[in-house]
Amino acid sequence: MAPNINNTPVTSSSTPATQAPSNSSLQAILGPLGWQPGYYRKRPPSILKNVQSSARGIDEAAMGVLPVSQLQADILTINEVYEMNRKTRVMRIITPKVFPRIVLNRRANNTLKNDTVDDLVALPSDYKLEGDFHSYFEIMYEKGTEQASLAVLTPDVMRTLINLPQNIDIELSKSSIFIYFRAGMAPLDAYYSTHVLFITADLLTKELVNKTHPAAGFSDEFMRGLTKAYTVSGGTKAKYYLGEFVLSSVFYWGAVLWLGSGLLRSSSETLRAGTGLAMLLGYGLVTFFLIRRGVRMRSAQ
Repeated sequence: MAPNINNTPVTSSSTPATQAPSNSSLQAILGPLGWQPGYYRKRPPSILKNVQSSARGIDEAAMGVLPVSQLQADILTINEVYEMNRKTRVMRIITPKVFPRIVLNRRANNTLKNDTVDDLVALPSDYKLEGDFHSYFEIMYEKGTEQASLAVLTPDVMRTLINLPQNIDIELSKSSIFIYFRAGMAPLDAYYSTHVLFITADLLTKELVNKTHPAAGFSDEFMRGLTKAYTVSGGTKAKYYLGEFVLSSVFYWGAVLWLGSGLLRSSSETLRAGTGLAMLLGYGLVTFFLIRRGVRMRSAQ
């Protein structure tokens, strides 16, 4: 039975396969849970409203219900086209509770704020929050909802968020919880990324929806495996940034030379040609920075 947007429960009694190979597809892992290909089209404001654009696209999508809470959820694998194919796996949980719009940008990632719309403001750093929370996350919210946002971030919620893997960003929007798993420069695997999303979903639904305060989360053994899978060597980083530089140069100089050649061929005066080329260089720079806006080079985990 395929999931639907009205929160009709779909039978599911297990968690993702614990022995799934790391290179399995998303559907290979989630299929045994009764999840179906696809995602829910009705979405509140989030990064996902711009997911299918010239800058990013959907590689995989699956939807179903979470094994413990029986809440509906979907998972998208998003490919950042202009970021040397960096990938993000996003789970959206549909809850019976309505939240103020809150974005929690993990400072180790410093990425989620580049993906959100411009109607959010940052919580001043002089606010004293549980466990030095500001050193882990930047808190962004809609102007005028500061008190409602802080009411959601109880000490128990903040302790849970601090203990999440560094790959994770969080967003609350209307009745949805969004969990973003960032692969950074590492290849996105199916096993660890999917398990992180499911475990995080269990923790957050207990804290934010059911208020049952989970006592345990990720095991030390799991965290060691996750760290190993997503630790990138210095040589890999150097190759990545070199590739980014080459890619940027191709976009910029390709546009400049293509436009410039046409103008120069049609110009019979040297001064006019020089002025035209200078203008094209300027236009090329503007075009380059517009292309790169929102998909800037990001530091790895």
